[in-house]
Amino acid sequence: MNLDQISTYGILKDMTQREVVKLIEELLCQENLATRPFLEYQELVLTPGSAQIIHDQKTVTWRVPIQPNNKSIAAAAADPTMSADDQALFQELRGLRRKLSDHEGIPPYFIATDATLRDMCRKRPKTMHDMRQVSGIGVMKAQKYGKQFLETLLAHQKTDAATT
Repeated sequence: MNLDQISTYGILKDMTQREVVKLIEELLCQENLATRPFLEYQELVLTPGSAQIIHDQKTVTWRVPIQPNNKSIAAAAADPTMSADDQALFQELRGLRRKLSDHEGIPPYFIATDATLRDMCRKRPKTMHDMRQVSGIGVMKAQKYGKQFLETLLAHQKTDAATT
């Protein structure tokens, strides 16, 4: 069908699934899209508002949350009780948490709070059993994210050992 040849092909590729769902919900609220029954599902259908958008006779606006800049994040995350090495590790763990949350389309604190990451920096778990001793890491989070966090902790330890 050569759908990759049409001008709108891939237009949403940079959006997460959650963002696409929110956009569709907004278009439905503005009556720029509608739904109708199709078998046991609902299908999206175009409306007169859709046609106006397609023909550049109408623009769509919708609100998106403001992403704080990295400087304010780093300042908010600073903890004077942590060593410089712990702070560096904390930032690495926050990066992993952001990557995981972006992949799953959920807020980072759903994966681990800053307090959990700080405890991880202090305890430096080496095994899954050790990971379960970190405040905020239960069975489910250990199973789902423990391996990635342990890999980051181990990589940091190797980097730290190589520089000292």
